[in-house]
Amino acid sequence: MQTKLHCWAGEESSRRFGDLFNLVYDPAFLMHAWERVSTNKGAKTPGIDKATAAWIETRMGSMFS
Repeated sequence: MQTKLHCWAGEESSRRFGDLFNLVYDPAFLMHAWERVSTNKGAKTPGIDKATAAWIETRMGSMFS
């Protein structure tokens, strides 16, 4: 999705994404994003927030299961 938005914005600098908030907060979109992030190579490495995927799953419980 990020690549698509980047391409669209590059093609037309005046383009606006008014419904982006609803897309990003859509539960299906978030679940898909979590599945990708929690299984990637860096999932075991803490990010800038010092949280690993395992730590987030422990804190959030079944929300991401």
